[in-house]
Amino acid sequence: MKNDIATLKKVQKWTKNILNRIRKNTEKVANNLNEEKQFNNEQTAEKKIKNRIVPMMISNISKQQLTNVYLTDHQKHDKEYYEQKYKQDYYDVIICGDRISEYSNIYERIDEIKRCTGVKSFEMVLPIFDKVSNKTKLKIRVKELLDYKALNMNWPLDSFKSGVKVYKTTPILKVVILDVTRKFKTSLDNNEINDLINKYGFKKIHRLYNHKKNPCSKLIATCKSISDYVDVLRKGIYIGSKKHVVIPNIINYRVCSNCGSLKHQKKECHKEQRCLKCAEIGHEIFNCKSKFNKCINCLGSHKCFTDTCKEFSKKKLYINRFVVKILIGENLIKNTNEILLNRNELNQEHFLESKSSEAQLSDRIESILASKLNSCNSKIRIIEEVLINQALSIQVLKDDIHLIRENIPDIDSSINNIQETLNSLKTNDIVNIKANIDSTNESVAQIYTKSINDYNEFQKILIDIVKYLKLPES
Repeated sequence: MKNDIATLKKVQKWTKNILNRIRKNTEKVANNLNEEKQFNNEQTAEKKIKNRIVPMMISNISKQQLTNVYLTDHQKHDKEYYEQKYKQDYYDVIICGDRISEYSNIYERIDEIKRCTGVKSFEMVLPIFDKVSNKTKLKIRVKELLDYKALNMNWPLDSFKSGVKVYKTTPILKVVILDVTRKFKTSLDNNEINDLINKYGFKKIHRLYNHKKNPCSKLIATCKSISDYVDVLRKGIYIGSKKHVVIPNIINYRVCSNCGSLKHQKKECHKEQRCLKCAEIGHEIFNCKSKFNKCINCLGSHKCFTDTCKEFSKKKLYINRFVVKILIGENLIKNTNEILLNRNELNQEHFLESKSSEAQLSDRIESILASKLNSCNSKIRIIEEVLINQALSIQVLKDDIHLIRENIPDIDSSINNIQETLNSLKTNDIVNIKANIDSTNESVAQIYTKSINDYNEFQKILIDIVKYLKLPES
């Protein structure tokens, strides 16, 4: 055990020396690259700083809206044009009726829908019980747009025996309105809100709040159709006399806050807790002391919840696939990187690509040695804990032995006292005791013989009495 500790400490010193050398070399390379970069880009430094603040998607869309630069072939199309151009993966319709609950199984429901609409293929027919109205609704999902239109047509009066009402479900397309004063009220009592809803085709408008629950200078609005969504993204909106930039609301996927996985959330997680920054087990990201980032999902040198992770970006693109299809189809963005990465991250990637192979190799070696050093440190800590426990147990044994040694003189003295008492007993006393025992034995024998004689005499008297009374001798 001691030899293992000594070797681990030597490895630790060796790795520290190598890390110090690598850091010195990387600092030199980084300083040289920074000097070259500053020398070549002194005039455009301010522009780059501004570009790093916002994503490329926001900058491109805001330029189009503020400068009124539109594509020459752009025309405002109707809803059907956009429905045909941007088809969804599936379409949902909800129907509500008084006697839907009488159709007990799925086959009866499907047969009734086929009779009323002519639709034959379904992805899902799900009954939903409404506790407020105590009625059963049906959520019908189809894959084709023609089937969706057929479900939205007028149903027969005898459909599901008493007729049904059809409720359309449109795609959820949300936009964010920038630079709105915090004094602007978003309640329906405000006439400006009603004007925005009627003029730009919004359903709902409410304000965004930050993590401290303070109001932001942003509003989020839901568009009624794809045509309204495209129109506000191209032109922006006016609130009063001021023009505001409108950007698409991109949904960020949330990894599991317990283990960092992309396949489930914390409620369904049964794994050990892992740090979302360094991927180590046993602590949260708030208590992380590591200087290096490591992704849990792809093992890259970044955090697991950033767009630089390929697995995370795939998940994010998947949940925003319909919005991305519209933005690319309308030439509002050129590629998905404009959504996934902001300018800061793109510049960092460009800077990393421009590094020399020596600097990249040193960074890689430094990360590997740091991970090995962390594992060695953990092993040393475990060994130290074992040695401490063993030292404590040895100390307890030493204390017990010391107590025993202290008690040995007392035991010796008690043994000597016992021996002295035994020696003090005289042989005369022992002889007297034996004589007393013999005398007592003789007296006992005399008493015994006397009692037997008395018994014989008593028996003779009884026999005489029996003869006198002329009784049988039994």
